[in-house]
Amino acid sequence: MQKQPILLLFLLALFLACSENNEVQSTTESINRGGSQRSIMHDGIQRTYYLYVPQSYTEGTELPLMLNFHGFSDNAIDQMNSADMRPLAESENFILVYPQGTLLGGLPHWNPDPVGGNNKSSADDLGFVEALINTLKQEMAIDTNRVYASGYSNGGYFVYGLACRLSNKIAAVGSVAGTMLEYTYDNCEAYAPLGVINIHGTADYYVPYNGTTGLKSAADVIEYWSDFNQAENLEITQNSGFDQYEYTDAGGDTYVRHFKIIDGGHTWNDNDSYGGKSSSQLVWEFVSRFNLSGLIQ
Repeated sequence: MQKQPILLLFLLALFLACSENNEVQSTTESINRGGSQRSIMHDGIQRTYYLYVPQSYTEGTELPLMLNFHGFSDNAIDQMNSADMRPLAESENFILVYPQGTLLGGLPHWNPDPVGGNNKSSADDLGFVEALINTLKQEMAIDTNRVYASGYSNGGYFVYGLACRLSNKIAAVGSVAGTMLEYTYDNCEAYAPLGVINIHGTADYYVPYNGTTGLKSAADVIEYWSDFNQAENLEITQNSGFDQYEYTDAGGDTYVRHFKIIDGGHTWNDNDSYGGKSSSQLVWEFVSRFNLSGLIQ
């Protein structure tokens, strides 16, 4: 008696897989509010992601889109549980996606740079994200002027890659316990303006705050994006457990924000609070001020 439901699920999965004849095609035809597992085909690979649609969603009103990327060896669901932006998606009215990376050496990862050259990964993750944004736009009411990317660790590396290569689609990025690879740093092709928030612990062992071979320091990354945005006026506020850096332009507008977590480790855990706010709240509060033209007036 238990075999029939299993058979039906198998046939449904087979039908969905066989229906993916195009380079980019969703396996889900309808959009339901709340959470759902979905996938598209890109570069001959079935790429999966977790989609969360707030209860306020209506087809006639375009909402911002937030992409949130997990770290190396991790997965989308774990990232959703530790960096849970679903309550924010409900209260702030945005669509939320946790994409899943492909395997590198048997472990999930993100490739921040274009495929080729000395790149150790052959995953076209930049192309996947572009295809994902385009697919979601076809299926849902998304404000393509307000697409944001956030990521943890290797996912933090990746959002800088998106900032450098897809700044025509990404309005602002947030990196937690992440940095820029040297190749990303040296070959960035971003278009200004682009908002950047960086949250990094000084005791991070895996992604050292002061950098290491192949990884830029937090100071290098912040200096790069403040110069890029012509936001070189610095104000530092010291708080209990963290320092907050604000980089403003000549008009006093903040384009780069950095939270230096004193003795902070390698984590994105929304149980941690900085000035009464979680990392997810800090990231959304900052990036949501931007669209593709810069600060929203």
